Amino acid sequence: MGMCKMYNLTVESLSYKWQALSYSTTNTLAVFSPRSVPDLKAKLQQELNLRSAAGRGRGRVSGIGEEP
Repeated sequence: MGMCKMYNLTVESLSYKWQALSYSTTNTLAVFSPRSVPDLKAKLQQELNLRSAAGRGRGRVSGIGEEP
């Protein structure tokens, strides 16, 4: 539940993300274990960083509001 709160995900979403990560790296669905946590956290943080960077880039139009 801690990772759900940390990344604002439902249990179902977290499970789906784990399955996607597991399958993409091994082509099988591995059992989630304590050893899986660092890999899943790294993937979630990477997704969060990408969304954050994409959000910062929105709404800016070159030349508007910038000083010459």
